[in-house]
Amino acid sequence: MRWTRSRAANRHHRRLGHLPVDFLVADASNLPFPDASFDRVTGHSFLYLLPDPAAVLREVVRVLKPRGVATFMEPAETASLLSALTSLDAPLRELAATPSATVRFATSMALWRLVSSTQTRITPERLAALFADAGFATSLTRSTLGGLGLHVLGRVSDSLVRPA
Repeated sequence: MRWTRSRAANRHHRRLGHLPVDFLVADASNLPFPDASFDRVTGHSFLYLLPDPAAVLREVVRVLKPRGVATFMEPAETASLLSALTSLDAPLRELAATPSATVRFATSMALWRLVSSTQTRITPERLAALFADAGFATSLTRSTLGGLGLHVLGRVSDSLVRPA
């Protein structure tokens, strides 16, 4: 199922129509925005799917303002659902209070691991290298979701000098 701008806009309007959001379908390695357009950029579970994630991250650096921040979450290379479930004791107890949320969460995690197992998952070292090569001044990577995922935060420098 391919998401289109109108489909995403309709879904957003039904659920969160009171929040103003613009939708755009574009090539992430060639964004239609001027340099230094955004304070923040975020992405979830797509860098590992790309043939050239470095090109996308270079484009993110280009559209971020000085001191701008990018935050991504990607599936971790090593982890198992079982180890994640045992390390998520407190959150799972909270989820158990609402069984439908627990089922949705567990299903989404299982599907995320299944889909990501068909691709090259990303290590913290690879994320750090990708962010550095793209021109981020600093980056920080942390494990999340009981080791199933990696959050990475990158900040561009204070200057307007961009990598070539």
